[in-house]
Amino acid sequence: MRRRSELAVALLAAAICTGPLSVAAFGQVSSPDEPSSPDKPSSPDKPSWSGEASFAAAGAWSEGSGEADDELRYGSDASLRLSLDARRPGLRASVSGRVDALTGSAAAAVLAAGDRFGAIALGTGDAAVALTLDRAYLRWAPGPVVATLGRQVVNWGSALLWSPADLFAETAVVGLEPERSGIDAIRLAAPLGALGGLEAVAVPSASPTDGRYGARLYGYTLGSDLGLQAAWDGGDGTLTAAISLKTDLVVGLWFEAAYTAPASAFLEPAEAGFEATVGLDWSLGGRLVLSAEYRYREGGAASEAESLTALAAGESYPGGHYAYATVNLSAGDFASIGAYAIADLGNAIASVTAYAVVDIAQDASLTAWASYASGSFATLAERRYAGLGASLSLAF
Repeated sequence: MRRRSELAVALLAAAICTGPLSVAAFGQVSSPDEPSSPDKPSSPDKPSWSGEASFAAAGAWSEGSGEADDELRYGSDASLRLSLDARRPGLRASVSGRVDALTGSAAAAVLAAGDRFGAIALGTGDAAVALTLDRAYLRWAPGPVVATLGRQVVNWGSALLWSPADLFAETAVVGLEPERSGIDAIRLAAPLGALGGLEAVAVPSASPTDGRYGARLYGYTLGSDLGLQAAWDGGDGTLTAAISLKTDLVVGLWFEAAYTAPASAFLEPAEAGFEATVGLDWSLGGRLVLSAEYRYREGGAASEAESLTALAAGESYPGGHYAYATVNLSAGDFASIGAYAIADLGNAIASVTAYAVVDIAQDASLTAWASYASGSFATLAERRYAGLGASLSLAF
């Protein structure tokens, strides 16, 4: 699971990357819109910052369970995200974080989640402030070998929502699309030939024997991207071997699979778990994009008790058979409409969300959405849900 974002780490990283140490190492920080001095040519290595401010509000209805009454809820989220990127030849520092001021059901949800989503949340059931450090890393490339230290996204898979090959990243729907989370890690990467490479990742812990360690060999062959990876988890003593394959045959196709078992009994299928994902995407004229994905997980939860146990262990989709599908249509240069659906095929639970996005000004967009679910993916409870929401965002 993703580690807690410690406030001290976030403040320290921000201080280092915006204070005197950053100026000394990388030069004066500037806005992307800052005009160049007529006396000095602009430098591609000058540190730059960007951000996004947004406000979202949503209302929802959920069906009561048993004799409980139906529930109407409302929540809002005012968010500010800031990013800083500084480069020198062979060196890069990058920091990105956000602060959210939440009310109503949004505040209750983030407080109930605790640190599952890597945020520090403070507040009551009606209002909360959440601080999140999305990434904070230093990358050093003195030659062909690249070393990255800090919070980063270790993306080893190509799947959309369920990626068995992503041994060091979790994926969840954030807003309207899947997003991979970062992890505190040490990463080494080196090329192998013109189209391949080798990576090694270490996720340290208080005790080296409790950390997680993995490696990946990847390359391009026979018109396909192929990756072979493995990881050992010292916390529970398990070993995972995975494969990822992606190709483009008019439509994009991908396949991923992972086999996990105790290291001491890795070749004993009775002690192992298996997970696989297959998917495709198709673009028609560059305006209509369709995608679909199926996920199989051996030994998926079949009851609410089993589901809650898997949820406590960090599994957001505890069932055995899932499907995910998306459609997006660009309606001109300034608007798009789309929808996505998620279905728990084994437990007959589904959700669908439809949305529209309109660019109302330069770097400003308005999004509206409506969603419906026939039950809870997390608890398997058959409680219907419907919601409406809108958000306004401004990038700078």
